[in-house]
Amino acid sequence: METRLAEETSSCPPEFDIDTDLNKPVSVTGEQLDEAIRAIRSDSGLIGLGNDFVRIGGEKQINAYYIAAHAAWESSWGNSTIAKEKNNLFGYGAYDACPFECAWPFDSKAESVEIVMTNVKSDYLTEGGRYYNGPNLRGMNVRY
Repeated sequence: METRLAEETSSCPPEFDIDTDLNKPVSVTGEQLDEAIRAIRSDSGLIGLGNDFVRIGGEKQINAYYIAAHAAWESSWGNSTIAKEKNNLFGYGAYDACPFECAWPFDSKAESVEIVMTNVKSDYLTEGGRYYNGPNLRGMNVRY
């Protein structure tokens, strides 16, 4: 998986790569994120969430590019059945044995971002967190 991540991030701007500290907010607007998502996938269920990615990123001190990319990856750009029917953008609780049934339902996609990023921050991106292996994609990839 690490090789695949390295290949996929090789075209990223130099300010964002596999070792970027995800605890550092970035200067981007919600409109810019929505525009970028629309340019990549015009039918994305993530369009319109740019302001939520930016707001929650700022509140939690998490890189908004990462939040949007994580949601895109896990939810097939917001178009997966779990994203559409359960507002779950991160496959949270979706285990191989019961992907749909076990996936957590959320009242809204914004609530999904809020709750999952709260857990990601404390468990994966904070030193001492139960799954912490570094505050970057390399560290996230160890146990996520």
